[in-house]
Amino acid sequence: MQFRKSFFPRTFIIFIFIPLINTDDECLNRPDSDFRQCTSHRLNPYNDKTEQERKLWTKTYVSNVLRCSSYCMDDPRCVSYFFNKSTKTCTGHSIMFGNATAASVETGNVFYYFSGVKGYIGDLCDTDADCTVVSSECRADCLNNTSANTFECSEKRCMCTSGYSFAPTEHTCLANCTTYGDFFMRTYLYYISSDTPEPADYSNISLEQCQQHCVQRISPVCRSLLYGSKTLNCFLMGNTKLDYADDKWHYDSYTYEYSYYQRDCI
Repeated sequence: MQFRKSFFPRTFIIFIFIPLINTDDECLNRPDSDFRQCTSHRLNPYNDKTEQERKLWTKTYVSNVLRCSSYCMDDPRCVSYFFNKSTKTCTGHSIMFGNATAASVETGNVFYYFSGVKGYIGDLCDTDADCTVVSSECRADCLNNTSANTFECSEKRCMCTSGYSFAPTEHTCLANCTTYGDFFMRTYLYYISSDTPEPADYSNISLEQCQQHCVQRISPVCRSLLYGSKTLNCFLMGNTKLDYADDKWHYDSYTYEYSYYQRDCI
């Protein structure tokens, strides 16, 4: 069920008066020097829910939702936010959400997103045409369970095309980052092969540990990684899918559950 298409029941507008007027920008790519007229939409299926993915920050002692919206608007990376009136907390996120059934429970939470993020990274989609970010595509995380003879996929979401890094500040997907960040975008059950296979950089570690090793590696900069959820092997890479020929990109038909993780930009 695609909640994003049918639930837009409440909106409010924030006005900050500065002489220059730019009505084309709306809320993405909002310049600090211009008049800001941003519409926030409430997504009711996310009432009493929360998400941890791409969380930028959490503010405490936030008096009202307008203040929360202001915090998100002041951060160019922020396109959506949760506000909790009871706990007076505000949490900003750099992506859109649409599948509330998979969210965690957080009593009192209400979710809002800015105008202009329909089809943005994280939003639900049916085809690539639904995704509005440059170099993004509509794909699902799929698992081929050969023992049960099933092929299960999550709902499709807009994500950066494999090999491109999500750049939340610039609201696009880039082939190269000036500075790489701490988050990763997965292409599930796909991996890059090599003519001269090398031992794993790390073995018997968790995905979180593998990602942390990638973030901490300075020279050469780690731009992507491969991780096997069955083998627990971690391969750190200074290259990305874009640096390899198409015949090096494979679906993990042997169900070792290797997946490709592209590192985000700052």
